[in-house]
Amino acid sequence: MRTQERAPTRSATLGRRLRSVFVAPTAGFEGAILAADRRARAGESLAEGLTPYVLAIVGGASLMIGWLKIGGLLGGRDVDPTQFGFAELVFALATGAALAMLGQAVFGVVGPPVARAFRGGLSGRDARIVWGTAALPQVFTVLILLPLDLIIVGPEIFATTKPGDSVATGWASISIALGLSMAVWSVSLFARGVQVVAHLGLLRAIGTVVVAATCLSLVIVAGSLILLSVWG
Repeated sequence: MRTQERAPTRSATLGRRLRSVFVAPTAGFEGAILAADRRARAGESLAEGLTPYVLAIVGGASLMIGWLKIGGLLGGRDVDPTQFGFAELVFALATGAALAMLGQAVFGVVGPPVARAFRGGLSGRDARIVWGTAALPQVFTVLILLPLDLIIVGPEIFATTKPGDSVATGWASISIALGLSMAVWSVSLFARGVQVVAHLGLLRAIGTVVVAATCLSLVIVAGSLILLSVWG
């Protein structure tokens, strides 16, 4: 009976904590760290829990969705609608999720010494928590925007040619704008989370965010090179 009661209680607590990240980021990030501390004292093997990793996966998939949409506009992709279907979309999302998790792991190693260099304090565990929790707005992109993209336009929204009708074109523009808004929101949450958890000033927290972006960029470049070597 205790086990049955414990799961709903944990779920409710997690839901309140995630909501607080939206409405009061300082309290939300502090609550996430305190919860990890409690789990560590209780001897749990994964003190940060699975949530930061799940959110990192969602965030990576969301960033890949954004790249698929705007990559053509920036000249980085050239894909005909007939060459992009559901199989290619699933592969792209899985690739984005994997790269984001690798970036999270790298930041867990690089983040602490960078925070110390900026006269703050950040453990690897807390760095991974902040990375994952900051991706929370990306849930909207994956669970709301992506299904609407597929219903209204279809997989061709991720090709680099314009959709065939005005409704699809209008939705594509709205979807890109909303997706970018979620990405900007996540970046701002990440900066705030680093500031709160590492006890840094805003400018130094932004510097740490730049390091995080560099970590993700290096992972993407390395992953791209590996894929090119495999497919080459």
